[in-house]
Amino acid sequence: MSGDDWDAHWRRLAVWMLANPAYRYRRDLIWRALALEEARAPVRLVDIGCGEGSFAAALAERRPEIAIAGYDGSAQGIATAARRVPAGRFFATDLAAPPVELRGWATHALCAEAIEHLDRPIEALAAARELLAAEGRMVITVPAGPISAFDRHVGHRKHYTEAILRAELAAAGLAADFVWRAGFPFHTLYRLVVVLRGGQAVEDSAAPARGLQALAFRAFDALFRFNLRDAPLGWQIVARVRRA
Repeated sequence: MSGDDWDAHWRRLAVWMLANPAYRYRRDLIWRALALEEARAPVRLVDIGCGEGSFAAALAERRPEIAIAGYDGSAQGIATAARRVPAGRFFATDLAAPPVELRGWATHALCAEAIEHLDRPIEALAAARELLAAEGRMVITVPAGPISAFDRHVGHRKHYTEAILRAELAAAGLAADFVWRAGFPFHTLYRLVVVLRGGQAVEDSAAPARGLQALAFRAFDALFRFNLRDAPLGWQIVARVRRA
């Protein structure tokens, strides 16, 4: 199966992903970085690479007054997102070609675990920049650390360092308010386990977690509460950015 076949990936991965402790940990980091509770109304958020709308659905439940839009290259993902968030606007399009009607619309934006899949991430970041209102902020998350067999399976082109991300942001006309290298020690340990499992990690994702995998997920959920938000060996990079 192609690493870029996200219609097939969402059919295979959607249920497993929602149970994955790394996904839930990353979502907690995103809430903190967006700081929506501090934002002045009205809030309009665009989810770039929104997939099947899991974050948009959580946001709509948590903050129903927020206007939500999203776009993604997967028609399967967009159809699911639209069902999950009927009040949202969702578009199936390349990440480097967002809908023109969203230009300047977003007070907030999210681009989570997306640009590592792209051959030309700077183009997508530059396009996302145009969606931000004058004082808009965008949260970006990317993976760091070694690339696992599972990462290759879902189409990762590369993993990031803080320096690489800052360079790409600058090339796209964006500047960071902050960059966190989150997740040390227990998210980093989780990622190492995934790397060491090799191709078995791909098979692990084929069905909902059960048995030993479910036990491991619950253990990491508990341990992730003790992760550091910013440390040199944190392998989950989170940045909040603005127009440069």
